[in-house]
Amino acid sequence: KHPKSTSSINRSSTSPSTATTTAPNSQVRKSKMQIFIKTLTGRKQAFNFEPENQVLAVKQALQEKEGIQVDQIRLIHSGKQLSDDKSLEHYNIAAGATIHMVLQLRGGSC
Repeated sequence: KHPKSTSSINRSSTSPSTATTTAPNSQVRKSKMQIFIKTLTGRKQAFNFEPENQVLAVKQALQEKEGIQVDQIRLIHSGKQLSDDKSLEHYNIAAGATIHMVLQLRGGSC
């Protein structure tokens, strides 16, 4: 006579883990969104960014396209100047938004 309680214990301990089936879903990245930058000449340039991209990345893209140095660019959205170290989603910038580019004014002595 062999006890059957050990076989029932083995069956319950071999249940498949569901962690492996849900892991790929946790790696889904946010998709890029198209935003528009109104340049100094009044043209609207389209750019694609992820919501978590920093404002500095937008300025760097503008430097490449417009030839204006990053430190001379100011970006304005909804009446607020955007800080380089903040993300687009921090300012609630969504797909289709328009950001205005202006030049940084330098103070000087007369």
